[in-house]
Amino acid sequence: VFKYMDKIMITKKSGCVVISKDDYNKVMLLYRNDNDGATFPKGHLEVGETLEDCALREVYEETGLKVKIIGDFGFMEYKDSLGKDVITTYFIALSLDDSKINPENDYELEWCDIDSIKDKIIYENLRNFFCKNVSKLKNVII
Repeated sequence: VFKYMDKIMITKKSGCVVISKDDYNKVMLLYRNDNDGATFPKGHLEVGETLEDCALREVYEETGLKVKIIGDFGFMEYKDSLGKDVITTYFIALSLDDSKINPENDYELEWCDIDSIKDKIIYENLRNFFCKNVSKLKNVII
């Protein structure tokens, strides 16, 4: 019973590491207005939604970009600022048209060289996750 209860308490999120259609060595970074560091577009899974559909929807909502999922980047498990368990699944996606950028709210977006991203991510767990999986991007790009 307790294991079952634990599972329903996990927040599921999904997002994408978006590669620029115009420059395969650049990835989209998102700066939300609630912190000073970069992250990737992501959000909460809605009822009945697949991880892939959630990732595509969140990228579009937060960046204005339509993307195509081209691979798996991995998943991370962590506790959010309220201490709740979260699993976020990231996909590798290719922008279909870089010119369609239209950030949500006061978000800022940046195409960043893959090798510079680790210096812009403030959350240590996300930075470590990115560094552990960055070779997946380079393998897709080559």
